[in-house]
Order: sequence, then structure tokens, then C-alpha cells
Amino acid sequence: MDTHLSPAAGLLALMSFALLAALAVTLALRALAAARLGPALHRARARPGRRLAALAALALLGVLACAVPGAPTAAALLALGLSVALVVFTPAVGDTAVGPKGVQAGWQAARLADLEEWRLTGEHLRWCARGEWLASEAPPEHHPALRAALESQAGERESRFQH
Repeated sequence: MDTHLSPAAGLLALMSFALLAALAVTLALRALAAARLGPALHRARARPGRRLAALAALALLGVLACAVPGAPTAAALLALGLSVALVVFTPAVGDTAVGPKGVQAGWQAARLADLEEWRLTGEHLRWCARGEWLASEAPPEHHPALRAALESQAGERESRFQH
């Protein structure tokens, strides 16, 4: 029995390991963000256009991988499946959330107690962490609970200026 991988299968195996590592890191960072946030008062997802385009491209690659005679179909489908999971679980820049313990915008998540400054206006909580101003969607119906949490954990850091 030949135990050697074809170059294509070897490359797909290497790619699958890299995708699996990226997925593990992504899930760990999502868990860390969820711990900083607490139970979400509000979540907003970015428009799905880029995610849908990426998923459509991956579906096309899956069809092509199955259509090529002699291609390592199982290895290709594994790599594509991991790619799909990565697309689904990776936060987009426009994904935001607010909770009683923290806030999130894209990959950035911070505890309310760690915010350098914040301002709750209109439909957003604008917040500064590590010198960068970000915004998380916060509909007015959540403002009373969010303001109470902000004032108890970072009340002295409310910004009086629009950013």
C-alpha cells in the first residue's frame, strides 16, 4: 500500500491544518469577547454581502473540486468546510455588540471598566480603548440599562465631546 501523499493532497492537508489553527484562534477570541461582554443587550451584524460572496466562491470551489477527475476530493472538501466555518465565525468590521460588562466592534472587545472614554448618543455607544475610537450599535431602548452599567463601571470617563 502506497502511503505517500500526492503533492495536491499534501498541500490540501497543510492548508487544512492552517485553517484549523485559524479557526481555533478565532473561536478562542470569540469566547474571550463573549466573556468581556456578558449577556448581550444588543448585537448587530454587518451587511452580509462580503460573507455571502466568500461563501459563494467557496461553494464554486467545492463544485470544481468534485468535478476534477483524480483530485483529492475528501481533502479538498475538508479544507473548504474549514474555510466556510472560518467565514461564518470570523467577526466582520461592522459586527457590534453591547452588554452589561463590555462592548465589541469587529475583532475589538473591551470591558466597560477598561474603557478610556465613552459616549452614549443616538443609536451608538462610542468608546475608546487603547487609543482607538470605535462604535457599537446601541438602540435607545437599551440606553437606560447600558448607561447604568457604564456609570457604575466607568462613570468618570464619560466623554463630553462628540467623536
